[in-house]
Amino acid sequence: MIRRVLISDNIDINAFMEGVEEGNSKLEVDVRSDISAEELKAIIKGYDGIIFRSRTKLDQELLNNSNLLCAVRAGNGLDNVHLETANKKGIQIFNCPELSKENVADYSIAMLVNLTRNLIKAHLSMLDGKWERDLLTGCSFKNKTLGILGLGRIGTEVAIRARAHGMKVIAQDTEKTEEYATKHGVTLVSLPELLRQSDFLTLHLPLNKETHRLLNREKISLLKKGVYIINSSREQLFDFTALAEAIESGHVAGYATDVFEEEPPHSEHELIKLAKRGYNILLTPHLGAQVMEVQQTIARDSGKKVVHFFDNLEQKDKSR
Repeated sequence: MIRRVLISDNIDINAFMEGVEEGNSKLEVDVRSDISAEELKAIIKGYDGIIFRSRTKLDQELLNNSNLLCAVRAGNGLDNVHLETANKKGIQIFNCPELSKENVADYSIAMLVNLTRNLIKAHLSMLDGKWERDLLTGCSFKNKTLGILGLGRIGTEVAIRARAHGMKVIAQDTEKTEEYATKHGVTLVSLPELLRQSDFLTLHLPLNKETHRLLNREKISLLKKGVYIINSSREQLFDFTALAEAIESGHVAGYATDVFEEEPPHSEHELIKLAKRGYNILLTPHLGAQVMEVQQTIARDSGKKVVHFFDNLEQKDKSR
């Protein structure tokens, strides 16, 4: 039986097909990396599987109107999938959580360096023919406290890198044990203590009902004055109005983010407007895992996952 698979986002097709070749199932692969949400809804019934990234939303309506047997997220987060509906319909959901953790951690530290040492401001100043050495004085990492909200795969990698920079590392994660944290040189604290103690705060939580708008106005008020925040997770973790006010007031000294609720963000996005007004904000277009070698590995792994799923399905059918 030939299985039809749709690729709805931009991935390395050659690497994907290399992964597919490791299995036995015959796949008919259609590449529609620029497909719109409406177009996807119109054609999804014709596919057994889909390969997608963060742009594609597998919402309740789309899944209910599909005949999908599996969906492979060529990346980590699954907040763009209505998992309850997928489970009810028996659609197998896969992702690739291990493959990008080091690179996202590297990127988080890189954003922190840029934010605290004014590298981009300095570069732009030089291009304007200025020499603003004294105005662009930064701050040191050594003996400062880095707070990690979410000590999972990426958060742990960030902790390793932060300790190499001489930082004290604390974290809040209800699913990690003291033993695990200690093994990685991290002290577990409550969320209020994390917010009060952190000179730098980096976010690595999945987006779900519990974490949506977790950092509301009350929580933001607990932040140490002058904190720098790195968000490599999801914009929706914040009460965005309260965050913008904290940046404008100077309570938050700097904010760097690689993620937006809508991607790409609208030109009138509040952070874009604040950045244009000169606030210490660093914005990048979801580049954390956008590394050539990583994207090739993720695409190859996605190919393996989808073909092995159909291989196993055929074996089950034969054994009945």
